[in-house]
Amino acid sequence: MNQNKLAAMTEKRKAEEIMMVGDDYRKAKEHLRRASQLFPAIEDLEPLKTACDILLAANDEIPGCGVDHYWVLGVEPSCSFVETRSRYQKLVSLLQPIGKAQAFARRAFKLLENALLVLTDVNRRTEFDHRRKKSLADCEMFSASIAVSMPTLSAKAAWSSRDLTAGQIWAVFGETISYSSMPRHYVRFDEMISESQAAVTYLEPAGVRDHEVKALREKLPVSCGIFRISERACRIDLWRFWFRVRYQPTMSCYKICPREGEVWAMHKDWSARWGASDYERSRCMIVRVESSAEDASNGITVSRLREVEGCLTLFCKLKQDGFDMVHVVPNANMLCFSHRIPAFRVPGIKRYGIPEDSWHLEPNALPLTIGN
Repeated sequence: MNQNKLAAMTEKRKAEEIMMVGDDYRKAKEHLRRASQLFPAIEDLEPLKTACDILLAANDEIPGCGVDHYWVLGVEPSCSFVETRSRYQKLVSLLQPIGKAQAFARRAFKLLENALLVLTDVNRRTEFDHRRKKSLADCEMFSASIAVSMPTLSAKAAWSSRDLTAGQIWAVFGETISYSSMPRHYVRFDEMISESQAAVTYLEPAGVRDHEVKALREKLPVSCGIFRISERACRIDLWRFWFRVRYQPTMSCYKICPREGEVWAMHKDWSARWGASDYERSRCMIVRVESSAEDASNGITVSRLREVEGCLTLFCKLKQDGFDMVHVVPNANMLCFSHRIPAFRVPGIKRYGIPEDSWHLEPNALPLTIGN
């Protein structure tokens, strides 16, 4: 058997043993990280990492308040009930492969259920928010109050007619929680139908290169390139609107590409020969765009991000020997970008292990599988 795989299995077993005892989830997370580096394809690694993150978040209790349900789910206090349930479903789907056979897995599921129960009930959530804010004010525990003091994302819990203007291009979520539900669909806002629904017209990719034409023919996911207005007009709920899309107008089309400062999910080991099943199975890297396509004829420069240990939604620069891991994505390979992830910069807090140049990423837009 491959030596790396054997070593990875050993690291995974150590992590499971620690998680069963439940005494040091940070140490367990480190073993899982090593296992991932040694042999990323090892069975049930991602579900274990998810369970470890949930348990680690629950361990950082707020004095006088207990478990922070927002940290457990990895959502902001301003998130809507729909967004909360969406995040819950995503985490549950990630845990499914390991089931509830182990005590730590059962505890992770229970923590998610409790968080959902509290955060999707008006009275319980109001009471929890009151206790949480009071406790944070009393103990000045900044690590748990990051989400409170952070500015809101460009995606709001609920949009209104004041936020929308006819002709704007928006990224929208799919209708179900799945690979295809990520915000990689683009629409033109036409008009308001009611307080909760809008009339829109979908954009469709206009393939130029051979593999782009193939992607269009096979209805593969496309989030970058040239788009045109399709004949698909319909009405959708406002909660599916995610963020306004910046684009470069080209005749009657729209050029949509990653722009400097944005954070994107990018398919790992992408190939122009990929089919639908390859996209479904793909693992994503999280990258920050350092230079736009408009700034360089040879492609887009991106730097890799990694998850901040113990945090589900905080990411920082991935470094090797002290240097950022940067590479250029050729303009011909724009299909390797999965979708944009709304994000904002957060201050570094050494005491809590949050480096400078860290970003809070929108939980609902995080890929189901992330692999650096």
